[in-house]
Amino acid sequence: MAERAESLADLVSDFHRKAREGRRSIVPGRIFDSTGQALGGLRRQETDDQRRPYSGCAAEAERTEPPMHDVANPPSLDDLGETLGHLPADRSAETISDNLALISSISQPNRVLNLLDRILGDEVVLGLIASRSYHHVNHFDKIVLIDSDSPAGYRLTLHLWRPPYTADELDDEIIHSHRFSFWSAILAGELQSENFQAGEDGTIFRRYSYVPEKRTKVNFYEFRGEARLRRIDVSVQAAGTSYYLPYEQIHRVLLPHRTMTCTLVLRGPRARNHSDVYNTSYPETDTQSANRTFSRDELAEKLRALKQMVAVRLSSSTALGA
Repeated sequence: MAERAESLADLVSDFHRKAREGRRSIVPGRIFDSTGQALGGLRRQETDDQRRPYSGCAAEAERTEPPMHDVANPPSLDDLGETLGHLPADRSAETISDNLALISSISQPNRVLNLLDRILGDEVVLGLIASRSYHHVNHFDKIVLIDSDSPAGYRLTLHLWRPPYTADELDDEIIHSHRFSFWSAILAGELQSENFQAGEDGTIFRRYSYVPEKRTKVNFYEFRGEARLRRIDVSVQAAGTSYYLPYEQIHRVLLPHRTMTCTLVLRGPRARNHSDVYNTSYPETDTQSANRTFSRDELAEKLRALKQMVAVRLSSSTALGA
């Protein structure tokens, strides 16, 4: 059985030390499971004639999660926020790998359960997180655990997909790129996504520049004409794996039909002021939509549902390692 990963408290301390020293030492280009252990080489899914951009998908090697143990003195949201404040803003292979290791370690089930318990047990923190969290236009709950006032800062969020969805929602294209690169760990369920690239032989979509307004919570979509996109592959990531997605990558998440899916996302510094959105349902004009933030009770219900899913996964992992 793989050796137990270092405690998150040690990892946080190590990141602070390396940030102060201006160096990091984790080997780049590795994919991690939820224990922080490297799974092996990178899998790049591809068609016969087209390689996909690097996206850090889960490795092909089979993986068995060892049982999770309690971590002494696990860090609080404040500890994690301080760690995020020390992360570098570059996109070097070293930074990509370091951040992948960090999100993989934070996302261990026992650490997630401890974090959820802390949030649910603190009405002030619960209310603060609820005030900046909302149901995203792309049909998932966006729960902002740690935010940054600076475009150059990092953010830690939960993305929660909860079926059932309507037929219209399941048919919604919701194809997009991002304003920032990010690292994501699958906490529960299974994440299925499709990747696209521009191509003259692709399907015609309407293209919009998407700019969210943080203060008013209004999303603006500027119509930019038509674009052709071709699907280049489909990726599937299971609970316990982590991946990296560069902001330029065009993709969409396929909505789950039966079981909740949740990811823990480390959003990197903003790389540009807009993202691109592609669909056939928006009008050929500029448009906008508004976000409604959750109440404290609404957020608590969602976190309890997630806690139950993560606890089941932890129990299954422990039984496998017994």
